[in-house]
Amino acid sequence: MPSFSSPPLFLCGLKGVGNEEVYKIHSELELVIEATPQWITEGANTCSIWEMCAAVYVLSTVTGYVLTSALLMKCPNLLHRRKREPFLSRHISHRGGAGENLENTMAAFKHAVDLGTDMLELDCHLTKDEQVVVSHDASLQRASGINAHISDMTYAELPPYLCKLGVTFQRVFCEGGEDKRIPLLKDVFEAFPHTPVNIDIKVNDDRLIKKVSEMVVNYDRENLTVWGNASNKIVKKCYTENPRIPLLFSLFRVLQLLGLFYTGLLPFVPQGAVSWRSPCLLLLPSRIKGPDRLTRSQRLITWLADTLLMRKTLFQHLTARGIQVYIWVLNDEEDFQRAFDLGATGVMTDFPTRLKEFLDLNGISKPRKRPVSSLPKIANLAAKMVHVLQSFKISLPWFIVILHH
Repeated sequence: MPSFSSPPLFLCGLKGVGNEEVYKIHSELELVIEATPQWITEGANTCSIWEMCAAVYVLSTVTGYVLTSALLMKCPNLLHRRKREPFLSRHISHRGGAGENLENTMAAFKHAVDLGTDMLELDCHLTKDEQVVVSHDASLQRASGINAHISDMTYAELPPYLCKLGVTFQRVFCEGGEDKRIPLLKDVFEAFPHTPVNIDIKVNDDRLIKKVSEMVVNYDRENLTVWGNASNKIVKKCYTENPRIPLLFSLFRVLQLLGLFYTGLLPFVPQGAVSWRSPCLLLLPSRIKGPDRLTRSQRLITWLADTLLMRKTLFQHLTARGIQVYIWVLNDEEDFQRAFDLGATGVMTDFPTRLKEFLDLNGISKPRKRPVSSLPKIANLAAKMVHVLQSFKISLPWFIVILHH
């Protein structure tokens, strides 16, 4: 037990207290300390030991989690079977190549296919007589100069496109040729039966979703089509209508993906848990030309999205699991280079000729379907990781369970 050889300093400093009172209080304090049960002082020591053990356990668990997450981020096939991609696309023509031909016209699609594009991107709406047409806007004002909506007109009543249309993601205009007709989706399917098509379902319309699905099935294109929208409601309806058609990531799914990635949980999450279907569509927003079109808050959001999304580690992990990563819409060589350097599967562009020349000049060929990683190589890497963790005396039961599952 501790004891005082002289009165504590705080007693000596009390005003109005004489020496006799000080020594009296001092004596009483010593009696109290001597009377303190031994189990209390021992309990304090035991508590310190338990706190230390808890700290070591937490530290080892966190360290094990971080290292395991890093390992599975790098080698996801340790835990997950790679998805089989129905198709792989490097060169994707946005609206058929809106910078070289009038957008979403058969002339634009033919030009892109003749160049060797791997995929056509287009948008769909439903007319009054329930014809599925290829058009980006629900309103005809921008593209045709008429204040009306596609859904309010029959297909025969639809006006042609204007001779000159602005390119959404570039400060330029495109002047078209003779083809100014708004095409039907079935025209595209019939003209290009072997070309993958990315369909953006522009409105939340059950009839549109059903008709597109029926058309995809009738033309035997379930393995050549990807569909969806930024709206999670539309994506869910698409999946419910036909789960065999690959889906785009909705905005909600992209945000969910980011949350899993930055918390380290992404490598542990099975694809079915987030309804992953190939491919994954991501945006490179800060590169959009004409930033004056955006408000300050929009510029901040696009900058954050670019900073958070454009991560090589994320892209490599997704592609290793069979999730294709497409970046849109890029129109400059600098942006093409950045996207492929980060590991993007493909690039969507308004200028298909420009992208083709870049791919040819840099020797970037169409990606091949990759087999599952070599098991001996993975096992060797896993063994090394376990050895490293054990060298730090980290307990590994849950880590080993994960690897064996």
